[in-house]
Amino acid sequence: RLNSPRGPVVRSDGTLFFADPPFGLNGGRQDPKRELSFSGIYRWRNGELTLVHRDLEGPGALAFSPDEKHLYVTNWEPGNTFVVRFDD
Repeated sequence: RLNSPRGPVVRSDGTLFFADPPFGLNGGRQDPKRELSFSGIYRWRNGELTLVHRDLEGPGALAFSPDEKHLYVTNWEPGNTFVVRFDD
């Protein structure tokens, strides 16, 4: 079971990307209902869900570059907020 999917973006080819941080769980990272030990970035394409990245603690908003060659993801952690660029 996913943590709390958020921030979906859809590329012009129909591929959907979203983040899955623990922010929506009552206890956050320590919530006993949390089934995944990581917060992922996922891609849904052609009926298949793929984990793209799992090393961010608090992935949030997602956006594409105008040419859709890069996916930008915000990471929200207290004292450690930044943006990461992925090439897809």
